[in-house]
Amino acid sequence: MSGTALSEGIERVEVDDISVPVFNPAKTVADCFKYRNKIGLDVALEALCEAWRARRVTMDELWHYATIDCVRPYLEARQPAGSINAAASREEHQHPASAK
Repeated sequence: MSGTALSEGIERVEVDDISVPVFNPAKTVADCFKYRNKIGLDVALEALCEAWRARRVTMDELWHYATIDCVRPYLEARQPAGSINAAASREEHQHPASAK
């Protein structure tokens, strides 16, 4: 990883009074798909389903990081259970439960 793929999506978390940089959940899911051949597609799919189920990511966030990591086709083909179709989800840009 280098450039934007390495610098985007970093959050600071306090661990024992030390500020530690970590990638946010949406970036982590996109990275799982980027490295699916190393970690396994089942791990990437489980990460996507769990992040979606726990409402830790939105479709807009996933789309953003998938574009950076060049894995958009995989997210287009693998919409999370309970989400709307791919075209509509790109227009919606929110988790269905958070839309009002």
